[in-house]
Amino acid sequence: MGVEKVATGPAGYDPPSLSLGLASTFSGFSTAAHNATTLAFTTPPLGNFLEWMVPYEKDRMQMTLANFPIAFALVFLPLLVLGILVRRQHTVTIRRALMPIAMTLIMRGTCAYRWLPLWDRRTNYQLTLTGYLLVLKAVEWGWVLKGRRRLDEIAPGVPKDEKLRAKIAAEGPVAQAYRALKDFWDLFVNWRGLGWDFGSGSGLKLPALYKDEKNRSKWLARTVQDIFARYLVLDVLGSFIHLQPWVPDVPTLKGGTIWSPDLPYVPRLILGTAIHIAFAESIMQLGSLVYDVNSLFCVGILRQDPTRWPPLFGNYWKSTSFGDYWSTKWHQVLRQSFLILGGFPGGFLFGVLGMVLGTFFASGLLHSWAFYGSGGHMDPAVMWSFTAQALGLICERAYYKITGKRVNGWVGRVCVIAGVFLGGQHCTDGWAKQGIAGTLVIPPQYSPTINIVWPAIKNVAVNVGLL
Repeated sequence: MGVEKVATGPAGYDPPSLSLGLASTFSGFSTAAHNATTLAFTTPPLGNFLEWMVPYEKDRMQMTLANFPIAFALVFLPLLVLGILVRRQHTVTIRRALMPIAMTLIMRGTCAYRWLPLWDRRTNYQLTLTGYLLVLKAVEWGWVLKGRRRLDEIAPGVPKDEKLRAKIAAEGPVAQAYRALKDFWDLFVNWRGLGWDFGSGSGLKLPALYKDEKNRSKWLARTVQDIFARYLVLDVLGSFIHLQPWVPDVPTLKGGTIWSPDLPYVPRLILGTAIHIAFAESIMQLGSLVYDVNSLFCVGILRQDPTRWPPLFGNYWKSTSFGDYWSTKWHQVLRQSFLILGGFPGGFLFGVLGMVLGTFFASGLLHSWAFYGSGGHMDPAVMWSFTAQALGLICERAYYKITGKRVNGWVGRVCVIAGVFLGGQHCTDGWAKQGIAGTLVIPPQYSPTINIVWPAIKNVAVNVGLL
């Protein structure tokens, strides 16, 4: 495969196009759809079942318009069924019976298809990680004993308010179906659990509010401003990583280390730290951008209360301890997923320490396993970088047990800097080595930084004699 600085289609690489279906006749499209359906649902002998569910890279099918509906159905429909059932009482038996089927179908839909051409490594990585998380969502909805309950309910779908209960009981089939779908969508997008028993009802901490939540119009206007601002910041950060002359392999699909061997130790460390912070900030800006777009739809169209959409991240640079950083400043979107995969099993076996270690180990495992989707391989450095963060929390807990005081102030800040901003570089280095940094989030043709800012800076440098 050719390697290009601009990872929107390497030279010499002809990526399969989603427009193939449009180019065919209706008859050809029908044939392709029939073949896609056959490939999706034809199961192999039992001995090859795992390979059918998670095929080798060479055996994955490229996503096209013909097979996209099948892949989407494999992932979405099982969650729709479980999401509706988990909001009804006395459904635990059927949910647990459906859970392994749902897990299998979602994993098949995630892994059997190459959602985008391999040169878009970052998006493929993110989509694969999302698929794994949806498998865990199926486990959560399938296994939870009493279903999912809002904090203003006495049971799933049963409000505490008697008048509201009577109103719901009098609804017709269409209104009941609409309510069921609305509840499902809230559960599907509300991963932090705001207003639900598994989030707000179980110790969820949130960043400080900064918008005018009491004025819907002002809140929506500020959200639109945030979307544009995040787009520009994300563009600048991605361009900084992508135009690095000191680490020539990092901005390519081949990938390379963030620590340039050609630089002395101190400049090498400074550059690696700058790339690490830029990459981490780009993750935050991209996550917040998607979150803001979703909140704009839910508050503006679905008329949800703006207080249901607090900030996704806090001011992480103000963190005064590992606990402050990971429980409040960093996003809590995947909190429940990691608890299900590692935290709850670890807590059951080894108590609080097992829960902390299990949660971060689960995070590292999923972040490492998601390289499968980008044509890569599991990276122990990524897995153990996440797991090592648990050690900081355990040390803080031990300090509190011994002294009765919590880690805080400048000592806590130094610990966070050492553990997250320096120690976490191994994680970013693992992503960079597998070409994840080689994909621009903002395509070059839509990048103000690449098309306007950098050329302007270059012209000024030439005019003053710096170049």
